[in-house]
Amino acid sequence: MSLFDTPYPTLSVGLASGGTAGNIIPAHFAFEWEVRAIKGGQAQAMFRDFEDYVETTVLPALRSTFPAASIISTPLFDVPPLVVEDNGRAEHLLRQLTGQNDRSAVAYCTEAGLFQAAGLSTALYGPGSIGQAHQPDEYITVDQLEECVAFICRIFDRLSRPT
Repeated sequence: MSLFDTPYPTLSVGLASGGTAGNIIPAHFAFEWEVRAIKGGQAQAMFRDFEDYVETTVLPALRSTFPAASIISTPLFDVPPLVVEDNGRAEHLLRQLTGQNDRSAVAYCTEAGLFQAAGLSTALYGPGSIGQAHQPDEYITVDQLEECVAFICRIFDRLSRPT
């Protein structure tokens, strides 16, 4: 069973632009797309599948009527997904400090996967709600910030104890 609401990787087109008018075929057209992976390697595999489809299907069709047609794909970034660590030290510490025992996963990008890829045990925890983020009037409540400060103090207290 997956911890994600959507238990598979997703692909979405976020931006598209090109042309000079609605009734003119554009000389140049661009779109940006992203993959939200839930396992390592999924984004790269989807990019390779896209590239293969472009080379074997799309470009031959375009070039049959316009031989100079081209498609250039440029990855802008590759953020590794944060994957569940069985018996991870970070998750264990988080459970001790919060008293929370449930596991969950989020379907948005964070730097957490970069830390994990560098070999650090990693768990994601913090104030706010993704339902309030990245939109007009996004906010974090004062109560959430106070809870976050208290949590960080508990981390410092725990990590500063002699072992």
